[in-house]
Amino acid sequence: ALCEHRGEPMEALAAEVAKVALVSPAQRRDAHEALRATEARALAMRAQLRRLLGRIAAHEGAAAMRGLARGGVLKQERADPRRHTLGDDFDLELLRLFEAFGLRQLRDGAVMGAAQGGLSLGTAWDLRPGVRDRFIADKQIKVVEMRAETKRIVDETVRRITRDADAETPRPSLGDVARRLQLQLPQTGAYTPARAERIARTEVGTAIESGRREGFLVAGVRHHKWVSLQIPGRTRGSHFRAHGQVQPINRPYRFRGENGGEVVLWHPKDASGPPEEVINCMCADSPVRNP
Repeated sequence: ALCEHRGEPMEALAAEVAKVALVSPAQRRDAHEALRATEARALAMRAQLRRLLGRIAAHEGAAAMRGLARGGVLKQERADPRRHTLGDDFDLELLRLFEAFGLRQLRDGAVMGAAQGGLSLGTAWDLRPGVRDRFIADKQIKVVEMRAETKRIVDETVRRITRDADAETPRPSLGDVARRLQLQLPQTGAYTPARAERIARTEVGTAIESGRREGFLVAGVRHHKWVSLQIPGRTRGSHFRAHGQVQPINRPYRFRGENGGEVVLWHPKDASGPPEEVINCMCADSPVRNP
């Protein structure tokens, strides 16, 4: 993200990391390797995700307009992922997209983590079934949350457009309202490039770091260390504080978060953590042989 903003190649960030990160060359290399992998795959996922989110937003908009045509009122609802199941083809498409990119990153991250721990995994090695099952279960919850958020954005836009229409004389027709919705949807945030990129980068990075932890476990790593790129203005203050923390592999990292409370994460980009500590995180996990 920093390189795109500056219009510089990835090597420019590598040079900056080497100057400001107070870690060993090997740890800098680990962090940079994770960043490069996240960057390349997130860009590939972003394009597909944005197209799919655009179709979902159009579907939700059409459903909202049909409800208004029948004289209904849009209610503000909050989905509970624990009580939700995948409902339609869009849900299944999102899940397949997460699986296609995520499972590959999960395995590659495990291979990377095992190599860092001194173990080379062969090409025939694959993730344990339990690891795959947990990943897919987590993505099912993610799909439901994304659908709920997209519906919320679209419904709020419809409510705003209809309020504006009610204040006009003469009142615009439902057809006019529908056309306004179609024009305004791309600017609502439902499927902007920024949203697609944020989701793609976070999902890819989370899968890589989850896999890396699995690789540590397979290789018998006993301790791990939080490595932050420490880029001023880019790295969270909480992750500056977490930088260099060493924990036994069976214990999570603990540090003061952005909101002042304690944060507990098993690895950088841990999906179980609060969004403000996970989204767009650029940190990496590193094995420690002699803590």
